[in-house]
Amino acid sequence: MTKVDWGVLQIEYEKDHEITGISPKDWADENNLVYATARRYLKKKR
Repeated sequence: MTKVDWGVLQIEYEKDHEITGISPKDWADENNLVYATARRYLKKKR
């Protein structure tokens, strides 16, 4: 199993969130990530 690069995923999430307003949970589900882990790393810009 390969390590997940959360820095890259954070940038991708921020871009998708700006465009669509998608929640971290929905984005994690779409990208086959475990939400319980993803919520530690995926943050919305303030």
